[in-house]
Amino acid sequence: MTALAFEDALAWARETISEPLRSSEVAYADEDRMTLRLVSRLGTVAYLKLAPDMRDERDRLAWAAGKLLVAEVLGFRPGSDADWLLTSGLSGEPLSNPEHTARPERLVIRLADALHRVHALDPHSCPFGEPSPDDVVVHGDACLPNFLATDDELTGYVDLGDLCRAPVEIDLAAAVWSLQYNLGPGWGAPFLAAYGWPNDEETVEALRQSYD
Repeated sequence: MTALAFEDALAWARETISEPLRSSEVAYADEDRMTLRLVSRLGTVAYLKLAPDMRDERDRLAWAAGKLLVAEVLGFRPGSDADWLLTSGLSGEPLSNPEHTARPERLVIRLADALHRVHALDPHSCPFGEPSPDDVVVHGDACLPNFLATDDELTGYVDLGDLCRAPVEIDLAAAVWSLQYNLGPGWGAPFLAAYGWPNDEETVEALRQSYD
């Protein structure tokens, strides 16, 4: 992304928020994606995502509004190189942060609860994915950084660009893989037990290996 495009995106975000910005910092970046955390002078927090394929996330956030704890879409602008997606900020910290990983017993219960809320949504009302009798609504990338919480409660779901109707194992595999990545071996079984899924060693390992 060129410096000019970056400045254009920031100018668009300022105009959309209708408040002067106090700060903007990079929250995430790779080769073709960037997420900026914006704070206005009045204290409004927003996130600006710059990536080639933000339409999917915009549409899923709009569908999930009122059903899950998700950010509000403040603005969207398609582009030839990158789309611009501006969303409201959410409270809480990712489950991958130290304040949550320091209490793994609580973390696995909270993750199981977060996924139950997604999987309880009516799959027939979900317009994303191919319909199948046994599918549920899945997050699509159920890794710890994509769930926000305070000490007391779950506060949000982020990165919903892959939300769709699919087998529940899609989310369970990502969760088991992420728990091992963030906490080390041994936490897949407690998570599956909290979720209410078979948690023998073979099932845990099969789920972990199926995540890609």
